[in-house]
Amino acid sequence: MHSLQTKNTLLTVCAIVVTLLVATVIGVVVVRDIGNDGSEQMMRLLCETGKRNLDSYLESVEQSVGVVSSYAKEDLTETPVEQLDEHVERMRGIFAKAADRTHGVLTYYYRIDPEVSATVKGFWYVDLDGNGFVEHEVTDITLYDTEDTGDTTEGLAGGWT
Repeated sequence: MHSLQTKNTLLTVCAIVVTLLVATVIGVVVVRDIGNDGSEQMMRLLCETGKRNLDSYLESVEQSVGVVSSYAKEDLTETPVEQLDEHVERMRGIFAKAADRTHGVLTYYYRIDPEVSATVKGFWYVDLDGNGFVEHEVTDITLYDTEDTGDTTEGLAGGWT
């Protein structure tokens, strides 16, 4: 009888251990799936939020460029060449206001074609460190061949290395 009692006890213990192992494996699989689903949903929401933020930045820049461009074209058509300096100063103010109110702007410029005026060049501002826009020297485009549309930097000071 002692042997039958031992067999029953051993069988019960084995059944409990097998049940625990099965329950543990099922629990681990379910928890992993829940974690993966949660992570996937979180990543999707982060991507959607990032996309919306980026769209907002780009739409803001696009809108600012459209407004400034429209204003500049109209003002330029109404300005005689002798008053080009005044036009550039008006544009400097308009550009500064638009750039300050538009997220993501790092630089802005307004360049007068040297064929229109040899004395009035325009302006260029940069804000690469986040401390506000600082005037940068306007590139002298007369040093470059306007007919050269190739990839080479031949004839340019410095160039790419």
